[in-house]
Amino acid sequence: MYATFHDTAPSAPAERYLLQHVGDGRQITITLSEESVGSADEVYEVLDDWYGPAAEQAAHAASVAVFEGPVSAARFEAGMRDHEKRLKPAGATAEGFIRGLLLWQPNARSIRMVALATSMETLEAGSRTVHTTPLPPGEDPALLITPDRVEVCRVLDHVPEP
Repeated sequence: MYATFHDTAPSAPAERYLLQHVGDGRQITITLSEESVGSADEVYEVLDDWYGPAAEQAAHAASVAVFEGPVSAARFEAGMRDHEKRLKPAGATAEGFIRGLLLWQPNARSIRMVALATSMETLEAGSRTVHTTPLPPGEDPALLITPDRVEVCRVLDHVPEP
């Protein structure tokens, strides 16, 4: 599966989320598709797509954690271990958590992690849960990177998979 980020919604039928940044009101569309659509520098590979306890509810809030890159191979591997052992389990059990997407852009070696929740309050609570969960034993905190920025958004619309 692949993901792209657009300023406007693409015309082709595909699952997509229309987001509006809190603060400046800028809108962005995340499109999910089985085929890579767009230039190689715009398309992200979906490394993980997981659901939480509120998977059947409507998304009203989203965060997009952006790791600009280039992410080194050692940091990528450490981040994947941390995602599987700590971040994903902590977030996936948080009340109000709907869905998470871990995205990889191989040309830029950059990562985006999208979290969808039922409300801003549940998004914040899930973030606190994730950030207070201790590292697994033996993990080197020096290899783990923090996002370059986190974009907090309202979810204006969700068009499910056709």
